[in-house]
Amino acid sequence: MQTICGVAIDWSATGDMMAGLGGLIGAGAVIYAAPKAADTFSSWRKQKHHERCMIVAEDILTLAYKLSGADGRDHVAEAINQAIMNLEGVLLPIIRHQPD
Repeated sequence: MQTICGVAIDWSATGDMMAGLGGLIGAGAVIYAAPKAADTFSSWRKQKHHERCMIVAEDILTLAYKLSGADGRDHVAEAINQAIMNLEGVLLPIIRHQPD
């Protein structure tokens, strides 16, 4: 035990008290940080959702412009014809090989 300014100090007991106080402060920090982290994650998810919506909207606008015939071509008819040719290429071999 050491005496400082006429007061006896037991450093072992002081260290134990500080360790307990540090544990309580650590628990308080976790309790404070958990809702903050949850709010941050929630706002990040909302941001990513809106970002994906914007990407889809841009794709839709691009497709609408391309299909509008702004360059003088009938893109809708071309897209339908291409889709039919793709389906014929996939379905005809299947239909031909089916047993009766």
